[in-house]
Amino acid sequence: MTNGIDLKGGKMIYAWVEYKNNEKAIRVWVGYEKVKPDSPVLVAPIDLSKRFNGLMYVGFTASNGIKGSSVHLIHSWEFKTVENDPVNELEELGSDTCQAKSPFKLALGLFIVNMVLVLSFCLLGLYVCWSKTRGRTGSGLTRPGLIISEPDGNSRPRRLKYSEIRLATRGFNRNMIIGEGSKSTVYGTTLPNTGNVAVKRINKIGPIGSQFVTEFVTIAGEMRHKNLINLNSWCYENNELILVYDYMTNGSLDKHLHTRTANAVNTVKFSFESRLNVLIGVANALVYLHDELDRPVIHRNVKTSNILLDANLAPKLGFFEMTSRDVTLTSYLAPEYVYSRVATVKTDVYSFGVVVLEVATGRRAVDEAGVTVVDWVWDLWEEKRLVDCGDSNLFGEFNRIDMELMLMIGLICVHPNYEMRPVMKDVVKMLRGEIVPDLPDVKPTVLITAEKSPEVVVVCGGEDGVSAWGTPKSHFSKM
Repeated sequence: MTNGIDLKGGKMIYAWVEYKNNEKAIRVWVGYEKVKPDSPVLVAPIDLSKRFNGLMYVGFTASNGIKGSSVHLIHSWEFKTVENDPVNELEELGSDTCQAKSPFKLALGLFIVNMVLVLSFCLLGLYVCWSKTRGRTGSGLTRPGLIISEPDGNSRPRRLKYSEIRLATRGFNRNMIIGEGSKSTVYGTTLPNTGNVAVKRINKIGPIGSQFVTEFVTIAGEMRHKNLINLNSWCYENNELILVYDYMTNGSLDKHLHTRTANAVNTVKFSFESRLNVLIGVANALVYLHDELDRPVIHRNVKTSNILLDANLAPKLGFFEMTSRDVTLTSYLAPEYVYSRVATVKTDVYSFGVVVLEVATGRRAVDEAGVTVVDWVWDLWEEKRLVDCGDSNLFGEFNRIDMELMLMIGLICVHPNYEMRPVMKDVVKMLRGEIVPDLPDVKPTVLITAEKSPEVVVVCGGEDGVSAWGTPKSHFSKM
């Protein structure tokens, strides 16, 4: 259908949408050049004259597809209307005039004449639907071995050479590893004029494209919040992406909560007050991403292993995920995201709710027996024993009302119905004791259905053997 056009290739794409009233049909062309191709990729019969009704608004949308949220951006667009004369049909971009003989005819033309929508410069980028678009360089996929240029601006992260990072990590020596996961390895080292840093080497990133990486670096570099990790330099060579950010003395939040070895951080000293401050800091970071930027940024990667703590236990939320495929662990995913693959601010709220429950209980998101912390806390809430969920490593050194409030905040954030979840601004107020969550007596049951279809996709919540995050019964579900 795309006629040789790669919609995910990262190149700028021109699109033409044309309606001919005399044929009662709409046609769509796409191409890499400014001249409209000879053959359309789509022809559909439709009588638009029956759909117009007085003053109308024209808008655009993009398909999310099956695997994730759309990341296409409309750079510019142009609208033209001409009278029903084949001689006046528009074949190429560039004309600025609306060819109508009078205002009356122009208005009438909106109902009965040809309509051409020119959508140009569609650019696939990293979450460009929620961030600024300045600072772009390049226009295509990178070839292996190609080094891309650094984004402009003094405040932007500095580009390093691969050889510099390899030297600083002693050839990526395993003795310098301070963190390791399925997608990345983190090394602790020092850099000249920078000091102690953490070097995150992304595993198996593949040829994602120079412009895609530039978008990510530009977005991450422009974000400035005291509770967001600071990206100070980066490298992309030979299809390998390396991110360098400030070193956090106290490591990740999950180590404070879950590590029980002799060399681990003393979890007993991680007081209730310290935990509450961590949650407030992370919540403020999400408010910044959701509400205080030009466009909302959906983080997609809110989890305890991606929350870092400095020397004073102040939190820094780590990097958001680069693609819709690289979402976080299933136990942090909202029910609607599991099936729609569409991320929203409310899916971030759900992930944050799981973090709140982990912080309050000291339990992992999913324990070794496959029981989720969400299911476990809901069960004790229904039994009116919520305070029993408190982390035993606190040795009861907390106010019972404060602990119950923290747990209730976690539950309202993981409400199976996304419409019932609060926005992050309200979550901050809840954490500060300004708002009390209103929870149902039992875990709600929510039906997730296919759009425009009575078919039930999943029952979320209740006693039907479905896990708290909306996936069908699996080894993660409570038996």
